[in-house]
Amino acid sequence: AVPEARARLEGALSDADAAYGSAHPHVIELRVALARAHVADGQVLAAVSEFDEAIAASEAVYGPDHRETTDLHAERDELQPATT
Repeated sequence: AVPEARARLEGALSDADAAYGSAHPHVIELRVALARAHVADGQVLAAVSEFDEAIAASEAVYGPDHRETTDLHAERDELQPATT
């Protein structure tokens, strides 16, 4: 079920990114959902990459100190020990 969900999220993300650009709240939400799907599927490095892109976009949209951005940093940082 997770690989199918991940594939659907990748398609939705691609469409939304093309329509709105990467620095759009809906695109950020889809990217975070995809990152979480990667985590659920054991693909931590892919998840970290998606979180990094979501964080960069969130900083552009909301600013670095906004709760949305800081929450994403915290969620990504929880994955960091698995990547080192």
